[in-house]
Amino acid sequence: FSCSTTCVLATELVPLPAQSVDTGMGVERTACVLQGVASNYDTDGFRIIMDWIEQQASVGYHASDASRKAYRVLADHGRGVTFLIADGVTPSNEGRGYICRRLLRRAIQHGQRIGFEGVYRLPAVVIEQMGEAYPELKEHSAEIARVVRLEEERFRETLTRGQKEFDE
Repeated sequence: FSCSTTCVLATELVPLPAQSVDTGMGVERTACVLQGVASNYDTDGFRIIMDWIEQQASVGYHASDASRKAYRVLADHGRGVTFLIADGVTPSNEGRGYICRRLLRRAIQHGQRIGFEGVYRLPAVVIEQMGEAYPELKEHSAEIARVVRLEEERFRETLTRGQKEFDE
C-alpha cells in the first residue's frame, strides 16, 4: 500500500514529485485498508450500527443484494441525519432541510424492505457510538429523537394516504 504523496521503500519515505495529491481514500476507505475489510460498512465506524439494525430487522444483512443495500442506506443515512439535526438542520422542503428530509425518508423506505420499523430509534445508536467524540450529539439527543420520530410519523401518514389513493 502506498499513497500518492510519498512512496514507502523499506523504512525510508521518499517524497514524490507531485506533493499534496489527494489519494481519494478518505477516512472510511483508509479504515477499510487498515482493518482489512472489504467495505466501509464492515469497519468499526459502521459495525455497531449495522449489528444493531440486524437485531431489529426481520431480514438478514446478507440475505440478498436488496437487503445489503437497505442496511447500508439505513446506517449511512441514519448517521448523516443524526449529525444534520444536531447541527440545527430540520426536515423541510428547502435547502439543507430538504436533504435531511430526503435522507430520512429514503432510510424509512429501505427499512420497510427489511422489516425494520422505528427509524427514530437509530440516532440513539449513532449517539452512543459517536457521542464521546462529538458531544453535540449527546447535547441534542432529545431533539434529534423528537425530530426524527415526527418526520417518520408524517412520512408514514403520507405513504398511507398515497397508497389509499393508488388503490382507489
